[in-house]
Amino acid sequence: MWTIQGQQAQLQTNNFSGTLDLGVPGAGLQQLCFSEQPLPAVGLLGVSLTQKLVDVSQINSHYARDNCLVASYGDVLTTNCHAQLQWRCVDPQPGLWLGGLELIVSFEAPLLTRLPEWKTTSEIPDRLIFSPVDDNAQTWQPIGRNGNDYPQDPSLNENRYRMILCRFPEQNLSYLEMVHCQQPWLRVFSAAPQSAPEIMRWGLQMPADHLEKGVILRRVLRGLFLPLEEDEVLARKAYQHFSTVAPPLN
Repeated sequence: MWTIQGQQAQLQTNNFSGTLDLGVPGAGLQQLCFSEQPLPAVGLLGVSLTQKLVDVSQINSHYARDNCLVASYGDVLTTNCHAQLQWRCVDPQPGLWLGGLELIVSFEAPLLTRLPEWKTTSEIPDRLIFSPVDDNAQTWQPIGRNGNDYPQDPSLNENRYRMILCRFPEQNLSYLEMVHCQQPWLRVFSAAPQSAPEIMRWGLQMPADHLEKGVILRRVLRGLFLPLEEDEVLARKAYQHFSTVAPPLN
């Protein structure tokens, strides 16, 4: 499924493909095609790290294993921190989803240390993008580029989401990204003044925090492709399935 040439990783499954530049992990999976139909200007499940971690990464420690791409960044002898990123293919589940990708971010340190700030990013040209208005995901509503262009249910935390759903009508396809129910929320990032006005970005944004010796901090995101028809119902079922998975280590 994954092949690596230099710092370029290529993903090819039965129904979707893409490329990932291991030297620029923040860009995520790009040049995406689903059933040979391109998804232009889409970048999924990138991880932005401090440049120091990227600069001292050991390129030989990046490898592909079965359905998983593993990339390690940072030398604990020089940075006091080590990050491991895994992009793992999710097999299709008939009647639920068409395939997908899971991102696992792990940090560890040999000593008590202050973690660098990091964030995950997915970006898609502005189109029909939705989030559930309640925890049961029975009803969905559009969200805007800054996360607050539409009225929100006052019972929810503003601009924080467990799931984000994006539709590609031309491909009869939807993309669902979700975070585990026992982890921090997804956020829509405020647009930078110089950024393209049609691009919407979201992900996990973590503050610098301390990590104790011998403890691994781990976060998991899952992105799934769904058939456009009944995508809201399928998204709810997919999240219920995801929530039964054991939570990641803290």
